[in-house]
Amino acid sequence: MSYQVLALKWRPKLFKDAVGQDHITKTLKNSIINNKIGHAYLLTGTRGIGKTTVARIFAKAIRCENRAADGEPCLTCQSCLSIDSAQSLDYLEIDGASNNSVDDIRELIENVQYLPTSGQYKVYIIDEVHMLTVNAFNALLKTLEEPPKHVIFIFATTDPQKLLGTVLSRCLRFDFKNASEQELIDHVKMVAKSENLTFENDNVPKELARQARGSFRDALSLFDQVISLSTSSHITEETLYMSLGMADSKSVIKMLTAILLKDKNKVKQIFNQIIQDNIDFKNFSMQILSKLYDIICSVNEDQQVEDEEFQLEVLTKVSLTELMWIYESLFKDLDWSFKTFEPQKATSFVFMKTALREMILLQNNTALDLKKKESKESKLDEIKEELVAPEPILIPKVKVEVSTPTQIQTSENVAQEEKTWTNFQTYLFDKDRIVGVNLERGNMLNPDDFGKKDCVYEIGFKEECKIFYDYLIDGNNAFRLKQQVCDYLGFELDDVEINIKVVDEGSNLVSCVDIVKQNEADKEEELKQSLLNNKYIKNAQQLFSAEINKVVLNKNE
Repeated sequence: MSYQVLALKWRPKLFKDAVGQDHITKTLKNSIINNKIGHAYLLTGTRGIGKTTVARIFAKAIRCENRAADGEPCLTCQSCLSIDSAQSLDYLEIDGASNNSVDDIRELIENVQYLPTSGQYKVYIIDEVHMLTVNAFNALLKTLEEPPKHVIFIFATTDPQKLLGTVLSRCLRFDFKNASEQELIDHVKMVAKSENLTFENDNVPKELARQARGSFRDALSLFDQVISLSTSSHITEETLYMSLGMADSKSVIKMLTAILLKDKNKVKQIFNQIIQDNIDFKNFSMQILSKLYDIICSVNEDQQVEDEEFQLEVLTKVSLTELMWIYESLFKDLDWSFKTFEPQKATSFVFMKTALREMILLQNNTALDLKKKESKESKLDEIKEELVAPEPILIPKVKVEVSTPTQIQTSENVAQEEKTWTNFQTYLFDKDRIVGVNLERGNMLNPDDFGKKDCVYEIGFKEECKIFYDYLIDGNNAFRLKQQVCDYLGFELDDVEINIKVVDEGSNLVSCVDIVKQNEADKEEELKQSLLNNKYIKNAQQLFSAEINKVVLNKNE
């Protein structure tokens, strides 16, 4: 006998074998037991979860000659055997995708009028019924509304939204549930045990269940694919990943480790290796997201996580808030990268960008330093230009000093100055940079109270900066901030209370970083005006009859 694929070999033949659809099978069995069978049924749900299978079991149970007391078909009578062998004249299974014209439906309607050759009912199953044309549906409506007493229609579809409302209203509808991951794992393990197959570890059936995405048929089809590549009855993790075109778990852990440790070069190296190994980078990206999601879900109330695959020092360097930010950022950016003109490069960029998240959040705009290889000819040309160049007009050099959000003053200078909220932020950047970066996205709502004892220091954040608010209230970050405030002011921890909150949209709150940016912009504008009013510049304009259209400041000087 030729090999039979697992999806067909293990296709349920009884209601009790249909995993995860008890709410439907119980209803159908009760309708048979109580002899309350409708004339039209609609079974809906995603692919591979048992719609057509349950419809076939229901048809056999309706026509079974020796039906069990609980409504299950016997599978041994002439009616059950003829349905299984597709030789029954009173059971017709139609593919709606390839038989969707008006003529096909008219032929079916003509056949409906004849009485069954045996038994009480004729059963018609139309799979993928949503593929019927509008005219075909209209031709079927009258028969569907008032069918002969000996006819039962069972429709199956993955897309019920495409059905006409007039069709939906004439059917008893049953919505199939997607299989849970655990149900799929148990089903794969059961099939493996029956087929005398073993797994290297639990990751193999778990990954098969994940890739099936709620479909029993997909899970067994993928399992068949893995078995075909395996040289023995022992299924290894390496065989699984090779068969499905996925990266092994070690590569996933390496990439996540590089991202969490902010190692951009390592991220790029691992991604290039994935491409070189001919692994689908989209599948790899989904593996990264899936593993990251598992880590986030495993964090308990005490901010502890159990994961033996990561080294201890890796997960201790990030908070739950940062993990959630990474997941959200990757999820959104990967959706963008897959749709670009060069999805491979865009995906590599997304991973590197996530690794550089601290630099991005800090808004580090340091100019890049380009190294050039100077040839002997270019150096000779420069010497010649210097020899023939005219003597330049001397214009006084103005040095521009623009402060950045993270380098306003040194903490030593601040220590000698008044204890103000502004000076505290400079102090905080020196003592606890990460807390300072998140704090500057908000501002103190009552800065005049800063430095007073027995006060509540209220710090507000706008809704668009909620991620920074989430970081400060997460774990012991709020305590770290309070500790720094008390150390700066020389207070005890009980002397002040800090209340961090998100303000309403109508609030006129301006964040610290926005204030610094505005001050920088004002200074630059003032400097531009001073340059435009410089007497040397004005003389040059008058001498050459020219106008100045743009002023560019060199912030590096």
